[in-house]
Amino acid sequence: GLQKLRWYCQMCNKQCRDENGFKCHTISESHQRQMMVFGHNPDRVVDGYSEMFLDNFVGHLKTCHAHTRIAAKVVYNEYINDKNHVHMNSTKWTSLTEFVQFLGKEGYCKVDSTPKGWFITLNVENPFKDIAKQQRIKRDRADEDEDARQERELLEQVERAYKQARPETQTECTEWKREPDGEKLAFGIFAPSPSAKTEGEAVKRKEVPAAFSSGAVEEGQRREGGAGASKKTQMNAAEAIMAEEKLREENLVKRKERENRKDYWITEGIVVKVMSKDLEGAGHYKKKGVIRKVIDKYAAQIKILNSGAKVVVDQAELETVIPG
Repeated sequence: GLQKLRWYCQMCNKQCRDENGFKCHTISESHQRQMMVFGHNPDRVVDGYSEMFLDNFVGHLKTCHAHTRIAAKVVYNEYINDKNHVHMNSTKWTSLTEFVQFLGKEGYCKVDSTPKGWFITLNVENPFKDIAKQQRIKRDRADEDEDARQERELLEQVERAYKQARPETQTECTEWKREPDGEKLAFGIFAPSPSAKTEGEAVKRKEVPAAFSSGAVEEGQRREGGAGASKKTQMNAAEAIMAEEKLREENLVKRKERENRKDYWITEGIVVKVMSKDLEGAGHYKKKGVIRKVIDKYAAQIKILNSGAKVVVDQAELETVIPG
């Protein structure tokens, strides 16, 4: 168990039983080496222990008495129950009164002096404001990533639709170039004779196919095939536009759902399980409790079922359970 703090050496983390044991420890070689280290920069060592003491004390106050006005002596006695705590005699504060006044001056707590001693109340405007802010930033970043991914998929679908609607074969016009050793081209202009004109018309009449001949049928099929391809191209383009509009409407619906979605779920009266490892030392880790009060939508005051203790936990460190 705990022993007298006056026989404790913070530099060596050693507890002595009595004055004789402490005296023997102070003349030991290990203690002398630690004191040499302390002598090189004493202010730094004292400031380090003071910062550790402050963090541990305020952390205990947040965990066990976040919204309670309580005597400073009670909190200090609870804090020193831990055998491995940082002792006040190794900090820059010489008494509990001086430390409590420091808490009030720096804004950690509201302090008031009464005939029964000093009382402190933790200043908790929003104890989980930073946690909620970080969670909100993560959600916004995830929504932005999802919007960018959906936009990229939409562009890819439109591009694929336009590629399918585009004709597969395209005629490319090139410039005609005459070879150096090629033959000369000659153009002649003459008026055809009446007899030749008559013969040409006769030949043309012979070459014109009949309405139901095989040549006419093939020509009609070719024209219908071209019209069908053109119609198919128009249908592919229309389908692409419809798919784009449908995807845009789906994205709009999802965005509205995300905007209307609530990121807090804790309510009074439900049974939850505490998953905060910070409360493992107090014996509340993985313990069931009932939410008695909701604080700023994201934190809850929980009454542990087995012990009846009350703790304040963020919803990120809670799990829902089926009440037994």
